[in-house]
Amino acid sequence: VAQAFGSHAILRAGPVSPQYKYKRQTAKIATPKTWKYFLVAMKYSHVPYGCGTWPAFFTLGRGPWPDAGEVDILEYVNNDVSKSSMHIGASCTLNAAAVDKKGSMPDRNNMNYNCRTSYPGHLGCAPNKWMKTGQGWSQDPGVVAMEWTPDFVKIFFIPQGAIPNDLSVDAPTPEDWDQWLFSYYPITESGCSAEVMQAQQLVMQIGFCGDWASKVWHLDATCKPLMKQCRSVDPLHEYAPQEDCCTQFIESPEQDEYLKERAYFNISWVKVFQKT
Repeated sequence: VAQAFGSHAILRAGPVSPQYKYKRQTAKIATPKTWKYFLVAMKYSHVPYGCGTWPAFFTLGRGPWPDAGEVDILEYVNNDVSKSSMHIGASCTLNAAAVDKKGSMPDRNNMNYNCRTSYPGHLGCAPNKWMKTGQGWSQDPGVVAMEWTPDFVKIFFIPQGAIPNDLSVDAPTPEDWDQWLFSYYPITESGCSAEVMQAQQLVMQIGFCGDWASKVWHLDATCKPLMKQCRSVDPLHEYAPQEDCCTQFIESPEQDEYLKERAYFNISWVKVFQKT
C-alpha cells in the first residue's frame, strides 16, 4: 500500500483483507509533528478516485474534534467532486463580502459560510471557486497548497506548468499566489477568533465506503450500475455490510485491477514552511 522511490512516493489501495470480512487493506499516514500558522504544499501527478473510495489530504488538530479544527484540502468520495472545507467547534460565520473579494466562492456545503460543525445539521463551511473530481485533479497535475495565518486560510491549486520559482527554490511567497486561489476563509475579517483551530498535523489517507461513500453510492451514476441486488447503507444508522453496494464492491477481489488503476496517490513531495 506504500512505496517510496527516489523521485516520488505511492500510497494506494491494497488487496482484500485476509483477516477481516468486508475490509480491504489501505494506508493512512500522518505527521507526528503539528504546526500553528504555516504553509503546506504537495506536488502530485495522481490522486485516488473511483467507486468505493474516500480519499483525503487534510490538516487536523490533535484535540477533540471538531474543536481542535480540520481543513480538508482534498476530500471526496466515489467519482464526486472534491470540496475544500473547514470544520471547527467554535462559532464562526465567514463574511461573504470578504470571501468574494477574492472571487466568487459559493459555500458548497450550503451552510451560509458557517464553519461550526456538528453533524448532521452543521456541515462546516466550504467556499470554493470551482470543484473537480479526483479524475479531474489527476488529469491536471501540479501543486495543491494551504496557507494558514492568524488572519485567514487560503487553498491554492498551481498547475504543473505554472509552479513559481519561489516555491521551486523553497522560498515561497504565497502572498503572490492569489491567481491560483480557489478556497478562502477570511477569519479575522469575519470577526472570528484567530484561535479557531489548534496546531495542525497533516494527514493523507485512502478510505473506503463508510458513512459517506456508502450512503451516497446510489447517487453516483458511474457507480450505481456496477452492483445489483444491494442498497446504499449508512453505517451510522445500521450495520448491514452484506447488503451495502459499496462494501460488496470493495470487498470483491474482482475489483483489484479497477482500484490499482485508479485508487492511488503519486506524490513528488510534501513541504511545510513557517515564517521565522
